[in-house]
Amino acid sequence: METNDFWDIPLVPDIKPERKERQPGEPSGDGTLAKLYQRHPEGGGPYGGRDNAITAYVGYLRSTGLDYDGALEAAQGFNRNWLDPALQPFEISEKVGRAWAEWSISVREMVTKELAVKQLLADRAKSLEPKVARKKKVPWDWDRLQEEAAKSRDTEWIVPHVIARQAIHYFAGPPSSGKSWMAADLVRAAQCGGMWMSLAPCVVSKILYVNEEMGVGEYNNRFHLLYPEACRGLHSFVNENIKFTDPDDLEDIIDFVKEHSIDIVIVDTFVRVHNLDENSNSEMSQLYQHFKKVTDAGAALVVLHHARKGATGSLGHESMRGAVEIAAQAETVLSIENKLGHYTVKTVKQRRSPFEDQLNFEFRIHANSPNDLEIQRVDVATAEKSMDQAILDYIDTTPGVTSQQISEGIKKRKADVVKALQGLEDEEMLNVMNGQRGAKFYSPKSMF
Repeated sequence: METNDFWDIPLVPDIKPERKERQPGEPSGDGTLAKLYQRHPEGGGPYGGRDNAITAYVGYLRSTGLDYDGALEAAQGFNRNWLDPALQPFEISEKVGRAWAEWSISVREMVTKELAVKQLLADRAKSLEPKVARKKKVPWDWDRLQEEAAKSRDTEWIVPHVIARQAIHYFAGPPSSGKSWMAADLVRAAQCGGMWMSLAPCVVSKILYVNEEMGVGEYNNRFHLLYPEACRGLHSFVNENIKFTDPDDLEDIIDFVKEHSIDIVIVDTFVRVHNLDENSNSEMSQLYQHFKKVTDAGAALVVLHHARKGATGSLGHESMRGAVEIAAQAETVLSIENKLGHYTVKTVKQRRSPFEDQLNFEFRIHANSPNDLEIQRVDVATAEKSMDQAILDYIDTTPGVTSQQISEGIKKRKADVVKALQGLEDEEMLNVMNGQRGAKFYSPKSMF
């Protein structure tokens, strides 16, 4: 048997090629058919009996390349014509079936042995390959720590201390909490290079807006009412069922980001751009890998996300809907709520900025006219104002409110608000309209 000279391992030969097909009854040239085609009595004949004769015949049929059905038909005919007396048909079927099964097993064993030897040879060849020296891991010393920390602080800001290039950011809040207004103002500031939310300057940037939340009309009207001229360079996917989990969609987004040097990709909203389980940390980790491919392409990713059901009034990390892995992925998380047209924004996470506590602000949507809207910052946080000034500022933005509404709006106890309102009323600092059942509605003095 042929051997491999290097390891002296016997080689399993390839499967023997099929013999030239020969039809039953065709002379074999070796006298086999002459020996078979004669009477085979029980216990007699050239093969010493019927069983031996039919077994030899089936073997002959197998050697001709005949398929199973053809062999079974030929064997049944041989049984009727040459076996004396003939065997039962089921006995012939068993003999043919056994012959084909044994042949198949032998072929499989041969193939298995051949593959095993080939794998062994491959493994031994791999073992002889020179091993690459492993790079030993060494702990950082203090100087290395300072060097790496300096690199991590080297952040390219699009909006200082808010939006960083190649990072993931979330604007999170209940429906109608102001997320889309903040995104719209980011579009304006980025397109024009102005102040975002009157908070910080925005670097002139190109934006791709993936809108799967608003209808075409609403989406268009929002920008038309705010800043129509500033948005002429805006690129948008509008209700095209974009999924970041779809390889083709993700490739299209990444290609567009690279080809057009997009700086910011805005996603509205989170729940509509994937088909994974929001409450699964493992699946949200998978989604993060898809988002990261966009940021790796050079863009900042700003994702609008809903708050948990019933989370109204909560501006903390825990207000975000879904698994904790969602917030863990982000560089920045801004939490937003809306109370009577007064929007409060709190930075609940900012990984790269030391000024997290200074990034809290409030704003309102001011209608200069029915066709002209403006986003206005409230310069001083309501919580930091005196009680009297907070009340006056609140009713100035939302005239005709009750003491309960004021209490909720400025986040002060109702009893304290009622006491302060009485003092302001006595000093004629506001106007009061009496309603049914002793209800009072407060408005700014300047309205009358």
